[in-house]
Amino acid sequence: NSSDSHTFMFLAKNLVPACQYGNIIGEEGSNVCGSCPSTNYGLHYGFRGCEGACPNGNCMGMDFYNNNLFSDSYLENNWAHWTLVYNASNLERTIYLNGELFAQDTSSGSYLGEFDLVLGANQFIGGPMGDWYIGFIDNFSLWNTVLNQEDIQNYITCSPSSNTDNLIISYNFEEGPEEGEILDLSENGNNGTIYGATYSEDVPEQNCSNSCD
Repeated sequence: NSSDSHTFMFLAKNLVPACQYGNIIGEEGSNVCGSCPSTNYGLHYGFRGCEGACPNGNCMGMDFYNNNLFSDSYLENNWAHWTLVYNASNLERTIYLNGELFAQDTSSGSYLGEFDLVLGANQFIGGPMGDWYIGFIDNFSLWNTVLNQEDIQNYITCSPSSNTDNLIISYNFEEGPEEGEILDLSENGNNGTIYGATYSEDVPEQNCSNSCD
């Protein structure tokens, strides 16, 4: 539900040049255009280019369109664990890096879009798909709740079990290319369609063989 709170959690090894945009989470055809309401209708989360609030580039951003939170620049090309949390009740947005608070604000308005999600790109209505993410991603999950820091730190090393409360999507990307789609390990069947992305042997170190409740 687009009006719910949400938490995105993922590992990323970012290779986006510092002054380019690289969306981790975007939308397909969000209601952003010259004659559209636009503000708060276009969710796009990911690495941002060199701009006023991010002069050195590669800031992690949570943007509803014309309403954004930017972290400090993160210019490393290593695997990092990111958690992006939006609380629909009090409009608080929080970015965690490797389980530690990295940026936080109170949004000027509620997210109003359709939540029609795309990984690794973004598209505004009537426009092309773009702002492609360059890099690697692993252990991606979406929750329809606000995870607290203790939960986040637990899941960094130990993935949630399939029946964990409020877990909407869980991708570990271990099905392999022969499967033809990304398999959702939650109980919701939100399998992903692959458009151009490829599997890689460049993967983060795994520290937990079993999932956590």
